[in-house]
Amino acid sequence: MRISRTTRGFGLSALLLRLSGTLFIMLSTYNPTGWSLYHWLWLEWPAEWLLQAPLALLYALAYILMLRATLRSLRLVGIALTTALMGTVAWLLIDAGMLALDDAADLVIILLYMLGGLLAAGMSWVPIWTSLTGQRSVDDLTG
Repeated sequence: MRISRTTRGFGLSALLLRLSGTLFIMLSTYNPTGWSLYHWLWLEWPAEWLLQAPLALLYALAYILMLRATLRSLRLVGIALTTALMGTVAWLLIDAGMLALDDAADLVIILLYMLGGLLAAGMSWVPIWTSLTGQRSVDDLTG
């Protein structure tokens, strides 16, 4: 049996790859530990601008691509529902004592994971939808 082009991008490994990629981008852009692109730009901007400028542009490009894919696949309703789902899961894990929420740094980490999960869900939704329903998603590139 030949795998069709529409269902090839869906699978647990593809989802985990998208999730780890978005979490890498999110957590390396900013995190409360002080080891992030934000802190590096803030502390070393004039001295290392020749390396920082193209790297910051690559990060901006990655964010634009991830946000565009998420907005086009989930739309606003899907983004709201996915955010609500992740918020209730985080609330459940905090209430069960599985996640600590002792200070603001813990909240920032939880929010970064939620945003990374939202972007990964947005980038993974079209292959999931295609696999579940058999419907293809076609972008209108003229509009």
